[in-house]
Amino acid sequence: MVSMGLAGLAPAACRGTAERIDLIERLGEAQKSPGPSVFFIEDIDLGGERHRAVTIAPVPASRLSWRVTVPKGAWLWVSIGMQAEAWTKEGDGVRFSAAVFDRGTLTPLFEQHLHPYAREGDRKWFPVRVPLGPYAGREVELVFATAASAEGAGVDERNDLPAWGVPEIVVR
Repeated sequence: MVSMGLAGLAPAACRGTAERIDLIERLGEAQKSPGPSVFFIEDIDLGGERHRAVTIAPVPASRLSWRVTVPKGAWLWVSIGMQAEAWTKEGDGVRFSAAVFDRGTLTPLFEQHLHPYAREGDRKWFPVRVPLGPYAGREVELVFATAASAEGAGVDERNDLPAWGVPEIVVR
């Protein structure tokens, strides 16, 4: 599993110089669980940074998955965050995860629990950069998931308002 905010990678401002696959533009092709009615495209401002994002209504769990052919030199670039409405209302946060389903195996790419009600430091976007090199040239399923609580905790979906900001595959 790769951690978030890896040092040494180009900042978001450099996106225009790289080949990209915009996953928001391809949201209509994505498989959506529990169903399309809980997913929205919005511009979200978190901590003074604005991103186009896929937002999710409070649900116990959600899953978005896209079939993509991974280009050589590809990275997954996405930012995760909780909408500002969740910052001052009780709840226990959301667990974000991404994985690749390839050849019958689901391989985790990252996992992070955000809880902005309890942790002020979680009141912003968190950039995630993960290399997809092992999948170059193959068609895989890229899976984004959210869960209403931290691993092992009971389900508490109160004020769970997760957002996947500017999700894309970038070729560097």
